[in-house]
Amino acid sequence: MITRTMGGLILNSTHHLVPMRPILQKHSRPIMQCKRTHISQRNIAFLFGGPGSEHEVSCATAQSAMSQFADGYVIKPVFITREGQWILANDYVPAHDAWGLAQQLVVQTGLPQEIALDAIEKDAPYIVFIGLHGEYGEDGTVQALLEARGLPFTGSDSIASALAIDKPAVLQLLQNEGIAVPDFLELTTELSQDDILSFTGFYGYPIVVLPADQGSSVGVTIADTQDELLAGIDRAKAISKRVLLSRYIVGQEISCGVLLTDHNVLTALPPTELRVSHGHRFFDYESKYTAGEVEEVTPARLPAEVIESIQLTAKQVHRLIGADGYSRTDMVVAPDNTVYVLEINTLPGLTPTSLLPQQAQAAGISFSALLDTICRFAHRATRDHRTITVARDSDE
Repeated sequence: MITRTMGGLILNSTHHLVPMRPILQKHSRPIMQCKRTHISQRNIAFLFGGPGSEHEVSCATAQSAMSQFADGYVIKPVFITREGQWILANDYVPAHDAWGLAQQLVVQTGLPQEIALDAIEKDAPYIVFIGLHGEYGEDGTVQALLEARGLPFTGSDSIASALAIDKPAVLQLLQNEGIAVPDFLELTTELSQDDILSFTGFYGYPIVVLPADQGSSVGVTIADTQDELLAGIDRAKAISKRVLLSRYIVGQEISCGVLLTDHNVLTALPPTELRVSHGHRFFDYESKYTAGEVEEVTPARLPAEVIESIQLTAKQVHRLIGADGYSRTDMVVAPDNTVYVLEINTLPGLTPTSLLPQQAQAAGISFSALLDTICRFAHRATRDHRTITVARDSDE
């Protein structure tokens, strides 16, 4: 028999429960209201690069998105190196010149994080556009840094970001709320190899093996045998300290973005149907970022009632984790039309092959209008209600 805990599925034969991981512990500090005073209109500090495994994806997002900002926006590229140094352009430039300026930054000497943040805070930009992906950019780290300085930024706050990147925690939350997710097991130090093999024996192969806190399908393996399973675990461990196993759901891969539009209306965009080419069993990293490797059909060719269920689920997931502004939820529609949630992305890609711009276009929203909507919401959210966590010295 198998029971469920915060970490996933633990076999009763071990006679213990995996303790709930304190995913928000680093944010459990006194709350303070964000404030800005003299924000320069339409000046965008655009963060890209980063020290994580999705550095190249972030650069592709920057290259694609910077040039798409509408007239009235000026961009200051901010490149974050793999070593965590920040390199700021000297000036704001029109959108059509931004990527050219950004490319010049990669050969310059960087600044320590705090000094760079001091400079950005002094600039008082209209918005900090987070074009980062994966750890550091998508896990709440950079969001907390910006919150502590009251700087307005795109996407979700630090707490929702930290939750969203934690796949086991999200799956457990959704499962508790009655949303269908694949059965899963987070590997812990308490689990033996026999426990792991008991999970696979109960559900059978194939089993999906993946890092528990990465995006863009980095390090994902679909294992059909025990040898492939163990090799997949080793591969995932090389990327993250945390590894997740989940039951492979046969069905149609779907992705659905949501966008907070005018009057604070959370709108589900037309979902995308994903059909990978031969040689790929799922929408993996290569499929996502290589042209021609996947057929992307927006809106998905599914019955209207299934489309409605997908869109409702995407909005539910967005709200449940406390996301802000925009997100994209990846799902699988099983043959019986059950919609299984795989993960939510709080900073979905904005590359030429990314899904969110395609979905916005299908809804009649141009790339420029999408960026404008994201920025206007983020500016308004920080001004009106976004709260922050601030470190306090013990003697205060």
